[in-house]
Amino acid sequence: MKAAQYDAFSDDITKIVVRDVPKPHPKAGEALIKVKAAAVNPIDWKVMGGSRVERGWRCDLPFTLGYDVSGTVVELGPETTTTSITIGDDVWCVNWGKGKHNDDDSNSQVGGTCAEYVALPLTKLSKKPSHLSHSHAAALALVGTTAYQMVDVSGVKTAAAAGAPRVLVLGGSTAVGTMAVQILLHRGARVVTTCSGRARSFVEALSPDRIIDYTEEDWADVLRSDPVEHVLDTVGVAGDFQKSAAVTKEGATFVSIAGLEVGFDPDAHKPHYSWASFLALSNSTDVQDELACLVSDGKLQVFIDSEVPFSQEGVLEVMRKQKAGKSLGKNVLIF
Repeated sequence: MKAAQYDAFSDDITKIVVRDVPKPHPKAGEALIKVKAAAVNPIDWKVMGGSRVERGWRCDLPFTLGYDVSGTVVELGPETTTTSITIGDDVWCVNWGKGKHNDDDSNSQVGGTCAEYVALPLTKLSKKPSHLSHSHAAALALVGTTAYQMVDVSGVKTAAAAGAPRVLVLGGSTAVGTMAVQILLHRGARVVTTCSGRARSFVEALSPDRIIDYTEEDWADVLRSDPVEHVLDTVGVAGDFQKSAAVTKEGATFVSIAGLEVGFDPDAHKPHYSWASFLALSNSTDVQDELACLVSDGKLQVFIDSEVPFSQEGVLEVMRKQKAGKSLGKNVLIF
């Protein structure tokens, strides 16, 4: 089978090679998936660059790109009994651990979805509903799960339960940001978000309460006299965590998936912040299933910037687009 791999850590994405590798054999409790669609994310080139490995993330080489996948089950591992997923089912997931880059149960590493076949634990897989295409399922998996868990960690539940909290989403046009804005609005929050003028019309379609063009205004200056209760950081600009203290109320939360200056201890910045930390997503079929329901109910839109056939040229094309940071939606590989 073909898989997109790299053999050494590098910022040079041309080092990614689509090559022939052995087709995996599913172990007990796993399913072999014939991949129909896989999406790329900023974390793909960040892990390839080696910075995450330097912080202790597991990434054995050669490493196969990709965390998002949607496809069809073609084989189950030996002695695998399941009543929920069987051969022929369409499934989707984000292949990530519980807040880290490997699995707790098997200590196997994650990723590996940019390949014609991938073997995955059944515990990670959600059945793909018919209303969700393979492309949209792959585009949704990582960013949807991440945004959903960011909102949960921030403490924003429902407006009925906690009033109408005011939330700042840094990076409303990012793939995670678009998901977060929509989930927050669905939960009754009042949403302020940032984007560039280039992306303004795209973000306006999400209907946030306020948009701040960061190329024209400093959000910290704009919000200093009108503070928010929660900040979701999807971009990781240096200094943004320090700036946020002046625009947040006492007991605020600050959740970042991109900036490390906030640190990893949620209690380290009390009393001003009740919770402030970097957050790595955790695979959750419950979250995946809820995201699919939100899409089905018309509460959540999945945006795709490009769909490209899986090939050497196609992989490099989507990685270039991803690294350039100008996409409005996800870049998806089609198999």
